Amino acid sequence: MNKYLTQGLLVLILASGLVGCETLTPYQKMDKAVREGNVSAAAEVIRGGFRPDPREAWRSGAFLARAAEYSKKDMVELLLNSGYPVDAQDPYKSTAMLQAITYGKLDVVKLLLDRGADPNHMTECGEIPLGKAEEMLHQVDNAPATRKENQAEMVRLLKAKGASYSVKSSCNRTPLLKAALGGEDCRFKYERIARYYENDINATDCEGNTVLHYAARYNEFWESFQNTLIYKGANQNVKNKLGYAPREYWPILLEKSRAKDQALLELSERARQAGEAAKHAEFEKRYAEEAARKAQGPSVWELNAEAASKKLKEMQADHSHKTSPYYGTGCNGSSSCR
Repeated sequence: MNKYLTQGLLVLILASGLVGCETLTPYQKMDKAVREGNVSAAAEVIRGGFRPDPREAWRSGAFLARAAEYSKKDMVELLLNSGYPVDAQDPYKSTAMLQAITYGKLDVVKLLLDRGADPNHMTECGEIPLGKAEEMLHQVDNAPATRKENQAEMVRLLKAKGASYSVKSSCNRTPLLKAALGGEDCRFKYERIARYYENDINATDCEGNTVLHYAARYNEFWESFQNTLIYKGANQNVKNKLGYAPREYWPILLEKSRAKDQALLELSERARQAGEAAKHAEFEKRYAEEAARKAQGPSVWELNAEAASKKLKEMQADHSHKTSPYYGTGCNGSSSCR
């Protein structure tokens, strides 16, 4: 056999052996054990000195939330006994309590409450245990009787522990207001909170802002929710502490929408000139979809934005726009806005 071919085969054999014997880090071992529900393996990693780093609370939240989702009560108990914070959030803005409720694990919910979990803990996306429990109770209407009973018992347990919809975070923010400030990460959680929770649609925070204020001011995707908020009774004219109503923030969204259309046209043309047919077709499709939507007529926020745009031009004419919400921090000059 050719000498070089023999050496090449030997290298491949050795490499395959090394891959098979690849050493996992303690973090990877713990992640694997939690996902597989292997309590003894997780305990072995912990005995080896692996502990949650207080500076990386999201890692603790990730392991605890995964344990509540993938494993059983004994895995969650092991992690709690090892110092994992009971209300830690994972990177997806969830907690062990919310995961246990979502997957119908009544014994884990009881354990977490017994170990001091806050029945009114509000995540960065505005989710609270009672809201999640009642949401899931609604969603398991056609599930087996045992699952429905478990979800109903969770609601009873949480209420007995003082869970309430009246809970508020810093700056007097309700779950819906908190979700409105959460950005793209909280988009789908916001939809569920708006649908299933008991909400005061016109509640104001410490800066006098309502959900509609934030929908109009920050995240571009909130454009699609503004009609829903308005039809639910959101007040378009209530003023915050700076004296601005939600409709006075709409011109900036209108400008974003127009800029997006222009950007799609430019990207489409660049792709065409570069001979990138697939990209060109994709941009053309997106532009056509946007045009079709607009052909149906302006939405409520677009109509209001047109009117507000006229006011903005008047402000710019006399230079009073320098004190408008489009300048400075755009957050009432306060770092507490987020």
